[in-house]
Amino acid sequence: MATTTTNVTKDNYLDEASPTVNQSTDTRLVMGSFGVGNAYRGILSFTTPSSLGTITQIDLILRQTANYSGSASLEVHNVTQSGWTELGSTWNKYDGTNNWSAAGGDFSGTIINTFGPPGVGSDATVNLYGGGATNPISPAWATTYDFLLKLGNETTNNVLAYASLDNGSNIPYLLITYTAGGGANGQMIQLL
Repeated sequence: MATTTTNVTKDNYLDEASPTVNQSTDTRLVMGSFGVGNAYRGILSFTTPSSLGTITQIDLILRQTANYSGSASLEVHNVTQSGWTELGSTWNKYDGTNNWSAAGGDFSGTIINTFGPPGVGSDATVNLYGGGATNPISPAWATTYDFLLKLGNETTNNVLAYASLDNGSNIPYLLITYTAGGGANGQMIQLL
């Protein structure tokens, strides 16, 4: 087994209380809620490298930087609007011009996995494939994955922050475990 990493390529958090404000230059990804009408959702994008072999596991790694009042678990969902932009996305819009289908981001209702806060200064390791994810993603090389992270219950006081791409250090990344020698999408190739 070998491992490789791929860093987040774009990220932001969507702020329900400031629905037209883009937060992408913040050094934090704020997620959770300060009650009804005051939710925060993280949105992240990763592109896996070209084929290195057969993927056996994919984990999302996030560094917790603050705990404002949070202890609840966050949910990981697939984003369904591939056109979202880092500098244009807000609670209301996915690219600064066009509205999300539903305010707060377009995402699958299926929960890939959940995770609790690891503690300020520690990493959360969230399995997305091959190690216990509730609804694992389909592993593939040279593929873009977009995730939305949110509280299951956005009416409670639970707010956490994790390092963002603009943090400069401890940025979000995918840790990919693989067996060398696979094909373009991680399938083993048999030569005749």
